[in-house]
Amino acid sequence: MTVHKISWSHSRIDDFKKCARMFHEKHLLKTVPFEQTAPMLEGDRVHKMLDKRIRSNVALDIDYQHLEPLVISILNAPGQTFAEQKMTINDRLKPTGWFSEDAYCRVVVDVMKIKDTVGFMGDWKTGKPNFDEHQLKLFSAVGFEFFPSLEHITTAYIWLKTKTLDPKMYHRSDLPKIWEELLVEPARLQDYANRGYWPERPGWYCKWCGVNRQGRCTSAAEPYRG
Repeated sequence: MTVHKISWSHSRIDDFKKCARMFHEKHLLKTVPFEQTAPMLEGDRVHKMLDKRIRSNVALDIDYQHLEPLVISILNAPGQTFAEQKMTINDRLKPTGWFSEDAYCRVVVDVMKIKDTVGFMGDWKTGKPNFDEHQLKLFSAVGFEFFPSLEHITTAYIWLKTKTLDPKMYHRSDLPKIWEELLVEPARLQDYANRGYWPERPGWYCKWCGVNRQGRCTSAAEPYRG
């Protein structure tokens, strides 16, 4: 049985790859309440503060003044600066609204620069450096769809603890190949949804899985079984 198109984002695909049942209960059935850990709350606070700094020139909190040179370097780089940008495409890979009925894939880019045919898309990271190219590829692919004038996009994780960047450049000529790679997991997700197939996949993440913590998963990794 074919069901409606399952919308996705980097974080949703990450959850799906970890465990299909966790994804199903967390994102579709919504039986797992969302819980913010202390690091997540702090991350939200820092993201909002940096957004206000770039969008409205609101001074950084005293504890984060050490990030001011990093912000200034981004603001002073050539091109127009954009604070947090929410971008959504439909299943035809065309731009649409964040809350539109045909919303298929959503991304949130924390800071952007655009100059002529060149763009930069950065993601603030408050945790330990851990490179995952999937999100950066997704930034570039959606960015090319939203900004037809761009031929080259540099994406980067901006590690705030070390004040370092993990940059990766993409080119419009590579866009068909990028989408081919990115759409593999969403296609598998849709297939699972069509079949009502949501297998459990035990692993280290069982420790934080709401299904397991509620004692409703018999396959959870033994050290973390609820």
